Amino acid sequence: MIKKAYFPYLLPFAAFLVLTYAGALIPDGTYLFYPIKTLVVGALLFYYRRSYTELHFKWSWLAVLVGIAAFVIWVLPEGIYPHLGWSRFNPYPVSFQVTDETLDGLQDDGIPQHILQALESLKDQEIETETTFLKAIRQRLEKKDLVQYRDNILSHAVSRERQQWVVILLFVFRFLGAVIVVPIVEELFWRSFALRWIIDENFTTVPIGAFTWFSFLVIVLGFGFEHHRWLVGLAAGVIYNGLLYYKKDLSACVLAHAVTNLLLGVYVLLTQQWNFW
Repeated sequence: MIKKAYFPYLLPFAAFLVLTYAGALIPDGTYLFYPIKTLVVGALLFYYRRSYTELHFKWSWLAVLVGIAAFVIWVLPEGIYPHLGWSRFNPYPVSFQVTDETLDGLQDDGIPQHILQALESLKDQEIETETTFLKAIRQRLEKKDLVQYRDNILSHAVSRERQQWVVILLFVFRFLGAVIVVPIVEELFWRSFALRWIIDENFTTVPIGAFTWFSFLVIVLGFGFEHHRWLVGLAAGVIYNGLLYYKKDLSACVLAHAVTNLLLGVYVLLTQQWNFW
C-alpha cells in the first residue's frame, strides 16, 4: 500500500520520469518538455520541502572529489560500450539537409565512402526534425556505422538553426535542471527513499546510510539502468552509495551529484558533444 509518507519522494520522481520519456517519444519533444520538467519537478520539490528533513546542506570537499571522480568515470569510457539509446538534445538545428557541402565535409572528416554513397539518396531533402532525419539515416546505414558516425553526420547536415535567445534559454533550463533539480530528485528517491524502503517499508525508521547488500545492489542497478550510459551509471551509483555509507549524509550525495552534472555541462558546452545531455 502506498503511504502518505511516500508521496514527497514518489511524486516528484514519477513526474521526472514521465516528462523525460514523453519528451523522448515526441519528435523534438526534448526542447519543450525539458523546461516543463524542470519547472514541474522543481515545484513539487519546493511544495514538499518540509518533508525532506534528511537534507542539511553543507560544504564537503570529499563530496566534491567524489563528484569530480564520477564525472571522469562518465566521460572516459565513451565509445567502448553500447548505450541504452541516445540523447536527442542538440540546441542549434531546426531542420536537416544533406547537400554537396555536407558530403564534402564528411569526406574531409574521413567518413568511409560507402556511408557517403548511402547518404546521397537524401540529398537536398529538408527534413524538419532530428528524429525524422535519424530515422531516414537508420534505414540506409548499418547500426554500427550509425553509432560511430552519428554526430559527424548531424553536425554537417544542419540546414536551419534556432534563434540565439532560444538556444540561451535551453542552456539555462538545462543547467538548472541538471545541476539543481536532477541531483535533488534522484538522490531523494534512490538513496533516501528507495534504499531505506527496501530495508523496511516504514522507511523513516531506517537511518540514512543504512547498509544491506540487497538494498545496495538494487539501488546501484536501478540508478545505473535509469541512464542511457548504463555502465558508467552503475559505477557512479557505486561511488555515490559509498559516499552515503561513509558520510551518513544525503546532502553530500546531492552535492557530489551536482558537481558531476555541472562539470558534465561545462564539458558539453566546450566540446559540443550534445549526446552527453
